[in-house]
Amino acid sequence: MTTFSQLVDRVASEVVRPDMIQMLPAYLNQCIREIHIQADTNRPVFFDDNRFEIRALIASLTDLTNSFVWELPNVTRFQGIEAVWYESIGRYVRKGNPKNSLARNDFNVDDRYFWYRIASTIVMANPGSVGQYVRISWHEYPRSLAYQAPADRLVTYNESEDTYTIAPGAPVDAMERSTNWILMRHPEMLAEGMRAKAYKRMDDARQRTHYSQYESTKLGVQQTESLNIEVVTTR
Repeated sequence: MTTFSQLVDRVASEVVRPDMIQMLPAYLNQCIREIHIQADTNRPVFFDDNRFEIRALIASLTDLTNSFVWELPNVTRFQGIEAVWYESIGRYVRKGNPKNSLARNDFNVDDRYFWYRIASTIVMANPGSVGQYVRISWHEYPRSLAYQAPADRLVTYNESEDTYTIAPGAPVDAMERSTNWILMRHPEMLAEGMRAKAYKRMDDARQRTHYSQYESTKLGVQQTESLNIEVVTTR
């Protein structure tokens, strides 16, 4: 367990390069993103801790395709849609293609009921009537964090007490600005990744050892923390 800034300080001290305090935060944010990608396939990895859900009211429908357009809450952190449930028909619907809207087979459920993405929106075809609801589940990456100097830290982790202390007057989202579930549960994995990147920057042969350990630990975290998304498309 740790905070973003404390882990940066720790690795800067370990590699004996205090001048890298400007680079290490970027390396740490990169490591946090990298855990969301499978190294061998480059496929996304989804985690329960990154899931969000909403019951969205259908306030209006488009005239042309009878679709409900839902704005993604956070485009910069959006990772992927997990499931879309139409309350009007009581079933999950598949990801589809907009061409299905105009050249569909109404006897094929997947041609009539589906969703697709356009830029920062999710479009849901034939979701029901205005005033009804759809349920949406999606995943977001953790937010990128900024390094905070010791005197400016909103949150500090005490390792001996295993407690977090929030600074007086800190904003209500102080914890979210200072740490996340990966830093809390897997700091050693992230530290190995930062060491590997720092030693690579320094053209130091120790990079290979730390990179190997980082990849091995990262795979273990992915296997224990991730989930396999399986969307049910029938009642």
